[in-house]
Amino acid sequence: AEVHAAELWLLFWAQADSSSWGDWFYSVPAQEGRPGDLGYFMGYELCRAYHQRHANKPEVFLDIVQGFQTPERFRQPL
Repeated sequence: AEVHAAELWLLFWAQADSSSWGDWFYSVPAQEGRPGDLGYFMGYELCRAYHQRHANKPEVFLDIVQGFQTPERFRQPL
């Protein structure tokens, strides 16, 4: 996924507001060149980047958990 990160982020943000997760989780059959559970990697990268950008580390976990209820909070460039 890291090799194709720029392309994947464009696709991810284009579909971020969709309720259809088929392209990112449990894609059966998996799209060529992509694992069926790519959404886990993307979620990890979102959380990692968000954590790195914020100085108040003890509150970041709660902020991330609550933040996924409003995903536009994560739209800053990674």
